[in-house]
Amino acid sequence: LMIGIGQLVLGTVMEPMVQDYRVGYSDGGQLVMYQFLGGMAGVLAVPWLIRTLGLKRLILAAMGLVAVAETGFFLQPAWSILSVLAPLAGVGLGITEAAVASFIISAAAQHANKAMSRTEVFFGLGALLIPFAGSFLISAGRWELSFLVVAIAAVIAIAAWLLLWQKTWDAQATPPSVDEIR
Repeated sequence: LMIGIGQLVLGTVMEPMVQDYRVGYSDGGQLVMYQFLGGMAGVLAVPWLIRTLGLKRLILAAMGLVAVAETGFFLQPAWSILSVLAPLAGVGLGITEAAVASFIISAAAQHANKAMSRTEVFFGLGALLIPFAGSFLISAGRWELSFLVVAIAAVIAIAAWLLLWQKTWDAQATPPSVDEIR
């Protein structure tokens, strides 16, 4: 859910954002591109990061990065700072997406298809909900709160992983190998 809203939040509030910052849509498009490129870098780094940090620390750190970056967007810093925050948010979202998928596939074993289908439904739900939430916040004149929604969702996800998945993490003593992830 958090990944779905996080990946679409920039596009959802692009119009009032570029107006408030007095920049062009091409500048807004660059932010989207920076987030996308950060996401690609994050996804590509996951196998190495799992071996280096372990799956648990990686997932929590990536969601923490999303929370920090989206909180930064909410605070409406200078546009140049947003150009740094966008790829950081993308890295966090990309790592979270790939690492959680890795975790689900290895933990669900023969039921991985079913588990991944459910995961994709929640991604889609997040992608569906953020335009509605964003349009409500835009009409209320508080478009920047859309980023806070993502940050709060990331913090809730961190808490849920810490509280609800501890037994599964403990049962999985070693992270999956790169071959198991493929």
